Amino acid sequence: MKSRFTNRSPWLGFVAGLLTGILLAYVILIYAANLDVLLTANPLIDHRPSDDADTWVWKSIQALRFFAGMASGAVAAKWSPPRSWGATIALFCLVLVVNIFALFPEHHSPLRLAIWMLAAPLGLIAGKLLHTRISRVLPEAVDPAEQLD
Repeated sequence: MKSRFTNRSPWLGFVAGLLTGILLAYVILIYAANLDVLLTANPLIDHRPSDDADTWVWKSIQALRFFAGMASGAVAAKWSPPRSWGATIALFCLVLVVNIFALFPEHHSPLRLAIWMLAAPLGLIAGKLLHTRISRVLPEAVDPAEQLD
């Protein structure tokens, strides 16, 4: 008996990855806002810590952006056909366009701008590659519904 969830398409992968990315971006936004409120309660701090690339807050937000992209890439790969890169590439391009039109960070270091610009897109690619690797090594762990044939 086939499960109804075994029908995969690049469109379904794109939508699932996009919804995962939006949800995790919202979580990261709340995390950054709460840290800014907690850390700016000190009257000696006159700027937002999440905007300063020299703080641990900015670095943790970039790490979270990478892992959120990784989760989105893995979800997109899960709901796409096994060897399809269509959803991942579409999400990659969408994230790059969003980054281009977003407000750039206050710092002007080329390395930190590159980290800010590429954290989520590289996470998408890493998530797709991780899902592909896991599906080759442990095919039953990826989609147990396909084993019901």
